[in-house]
Amino acid sequence: MRTMLAVVTACMALWVSRAEAQATPDTVRKSLDGLSALVDQARAKNIPTLYAEIPLTVGKDFVEKGWNDSKLADRRDDWAAFLLRNIKFETDRLTAALAGKPDPRVVPPIPDYAKLKLEGAYLAEGGKPRLIVTAGNSGGGTWDPRYVGRGDLYGIVSAVGASRYNYQDTPIWKVYQDDPKSHRVYDGGWCGHIIKDRWSDGGQGGKTECIISLDYPPMREAVRKSIVAECAQYKRNAGRARILTMDWEFTYMNYDDATKVLWQKWLKDRHATVQKLNEVWKTDFKSFDDVTLPPVQHLREHNPAKYYDYGEFNCRRFTDYLLWAKKVIAAECPGYPMCVGGGQPFGTDFWREAIDEEYLMVEGVDDVWLSETGSRSWGTASFMDLQHSIAPDKMILDPEYHSTGGYLALMFLHGCGVMDVYGYKADVAKSFADGYAMIRGTLDVRRLEDSVAQFPKATRQAAVLYSRASLIQNHPGHQGVDTPYTLELQKCYRAGTVLDTPMGFVTTRMLTKAMPKDLKVLVIPGAYFADKDEVKAAYDFAKAGGTVVITPTSFVADEYDRRVDYLKELGVEIVKETVPKYLAGKARSGLDQAGSEYDFIQGPIAPTVVEDEPKAALKRAGKPDLAGKGIRQAVKLSADWRATAAYDDGTPAVAERSLGTGRVVYVAMQLDDPSLSELLDGAYTAAKVARPVRAVDAAKKRIPGLECRAVAAKEGGTLVYLYNMTDRTVKPTLSCAKAPNSIENLSLVTTLKPAEAIELGPYEFCVLKLR
Repeated sequence: MRTMLAVVTACMALWVSRAEAQATPDTVRKSLDGLSALVDQARAKNIPTLYAEIPLTVGKDFVEKGWNDSKLADRRDDWAAFLLRNIKFETDRLTAALAGKPDPRVVPPIPDYAKLKLEGAYLAEGGKPRLIVTAGNSGGGTWDPRYVGRGDLYGIVSAVGASRYNYQDTPIWKVYQDDPKSHRVYDGGWCGHIIKDRWSDGGQGGKTECIISLDYPPMREAVRKSIVAECAQYKRNAGRARILTMDWEFTYMNYDDATKVLWQKWLKDRHATVQKLNEVWKTDFKSFDDVTLPPVQHLREHNPAKYYDYGEFNCRRFTDYLLWAKKVIAAECPGYPMCVGGGQPFGTDFWREAIDEEYLMVEGVDDVWLSETGSRSWGTASFMDLQHSIAPDKMILDPEYHSTGGYLALMFLHGCGVMDVYGYKADVAKSFADGYAMIRGTLDVRRLEDSVAQFPKATRQAAVLYSRASLIQNHPGHQGVDTPYTLELQKCYRAGTVLDTPMGFVTTRMLTKAMPKDLKVLVIPGAYFADKDEVKAAYDFAKAGGTVVITPTSFVADEYDRRVDYLKELGVEIVKETVPKYLAGKARSGLDQAGSEYDFIQGPIAPTVVEDEPKAALKRAGKPDLAGKGIRQAVKLSADWRATAAYDDGTPAVAERSLGTGRVVYVAMQLDDPSLSELLDGAYTAAKVARPVRAVDAAKKRIPGLECRAVAAKEGGTLVYLYNMTDRTVKPTLSCAKAPNSIENLSLVTTLKPAEAIELGPYEFCVLKLR
């Protein structure tokens, strides 16, 4: 047997060596065949082969289908080298295991759900956090149970009493058929999961549409009865579920008569008197009973004050409804942590869907966070970072992960506790790089859960402003779900994630009521609309020693779109703007106006020029230029300011000043991603943001798309993770404030030299232990 093993090992070494010299489909196939033979031998001896099977699972498709795919031509050689490197590593580990030296990467079994208890931000067993990947709950089928758990860790009782699949068997359907007042009055768009529209089930809505008003009392009672019946069914089939969701992908707008009554009452609570409402809205209503609803097609509302108030009302109204539904469910199914969510927290659909993540938590609707990752998260973990910033002690459940497979493990490093992968097999087959990262992530997250669970605890020293006014108010120039504010928010968040420290969020509520005590840098990302308390709190943060970075176009109007010279206090005057074409509507005349003029509907904030895509090189003394791309402002600054970058004509493009014991950085032109990272990097350094470990390339420069985080280990030393968020190989080294005595790669269970480069393939990550 030892002779045969030696022969196989020698052949494998020869195949891999030749393949590394010049990878061809044939050499890669031979390497895969050699590894497959070792896997068969190991299985016969009951030696674990979970890691070794990953190259076999995804490598064959890559060689047979991806090798000649023209779309992958620029990545083929890189991916082949990554595959061969892993084949060699797994070959060596299996060879050693067959010779009597077990693989040190011991993967614990998937936990027994019945033994799990919710403890803080994680489900735990025996006081230890358990990080769990499941498949098959929400859809897409199951997968190999050695890699992922069963999809019955959480259950569903819909907050609206029924789904598109069973509503015809509930009291809801009878009321909907018999009483037209129970029908929702809305814009005719996608209704989400409330309950069945024309697009449901692949367009099978037709005559069986059921789009209900949750505000109409008879329908509310029918929903209550349906929830009670669904709870009774759920209790009979609850199985191993530890969490109860009230479903997700809700979207709710309603303009029926019952809504009008709620709207008028809400306005009275908000404004107290109709005179105060008229003052804000510039209207002449005699009483709250005279106040009309906005148009069903909400963008046709031309009074921005009314538009904003209705957005606030819609979020609060649906939050109140979900709290009511939770109480009904909890009375029937007590003892379960509950959640709801899955909205669009970063775009124009925020208030249309009415899933207000922050207030769902603040008002007690959620016991755990529900985060449906995908398009809502810009492809990374922004959604989870937002939730973790608001309530870091709450667990995050992703019931339908359908972002790229390459980021599966990244979500756990940003705070996820439980994830159900939607379409697991399809995601694995999506691409070689995504498939490899996804499967390996299911093992590494489980094996390294004690270490992985430490990273979300890292202090958030920098954050971007999640401005409520800028989220709700109607932006000129919005593109689909994105607005000028959310585009800049996304860019600032993205630029900050690669600076070796967590990038968090500070909401308007947090800024004015519960500012994080360890925050050092606050970025204002084009927050066009802001209420006065929000602006004051931002300035007070600087006066108390913080650093505020302001990008265009921020703090120029209040939540009702009334021009407010917030920047005057800082000594900033905007004298001219050059804007991209998508903002041309704003440049011409502000919001479209119909009928009489409202004196608070502003047009341009300064004389404005429209260009296809404004660009400029921003010159800095003794430093590389910054690349300006987007809105460009000409500004007049008071003597308090010192210019740190200039346009070609010598006028200031970036400037900074002291404010109290802190400082403000004003950026007069939007920047591209690398330049924005460069600018924030300098702001972090000046603000003394602690970054004990940094990841750099051979030239000591940042590596685009690489995340590095460091956090204290529980038993001493420092934990570091490196995550390659790109589909190309990178080779970082660690730059440490204090040189470590030793570095252990916990992912591979190998030892590194302090100055050694760490090769990370596409979407590959590693967890390191520095002592």
